[in-house]
Amino acid sequence: MNIETLKKNLIEDLKPVSPLANTNKQLYRYLILCCSIIIFFSYSVGVREDLTSASDNILYYLELAVLFVLPFSIAYNALVLAIPGRSSVISNFLSLIMLLSWTFIIFSNLGNNTNSNLIEPHYDCMIIVMIATVLFSLVLASMISKSYPTKYTYTYLLTLLSSSSLGALTLHIVCPITSFIHLFYMHYLPVLLVPVIALPIVLYLIRKIY
Repeated sequence: MNIETLKKNLIEDLKPVSPLANTNKQLYRYLILCCSIIIFFSYSVGVREDLTSASDNILYYLELAVLFVLPFSIAYNALVLAIPGRSSVISNFLSLIMLLSWTFIIFSNLGNNTNSNLIEPHYDCMIIVMIATVLFSLVLASMISKSYPTKYTYTYLLTLLSSSSLGALTLHIVCPITSFIHLFYMHYLPVLLVPVIALPIVLYLIRKIY
């Protein structure tokens, strides 16, 4: 094979490389789509009836703010991590602060057993958070797939954490139950369990597709 033939073969195998998407634009798009999904659930399921009185509690405002900032800071980390050689110290620090703040709020609700029915498990909350998490995950994963992530495990773990946190935010808006037992098992625990359970499945599917 002469040099000209080799060059021709190499050129024929070349494929156009699409430029990487702007991370900030991706985050804004993710924000808009996720807010649309949350609004959809709010209208479909119904906003908690005691939203006005619940908002009188400063912890409600704090948890709402933390649950809004936390998933999007984690999502930004995932979007940045999907680009080889890039990282964001600020978003990492912000995510850590939000996680610590949410941990503080969770323990602050430890003695709260008001407005609760401890007998009925209210599995509808679990169903809502699962469906919402899947929708949020698909949105963020579709954006990450347009980049070239090299650390698949960590990138998609952040994707699932962001999505499950948004699921918790959705429940925070629609569920009126304030019992800590209910909040722990139906609101907080899925944020940790969903990523742990779903991550191996996601990684398996990625290996099959790519």
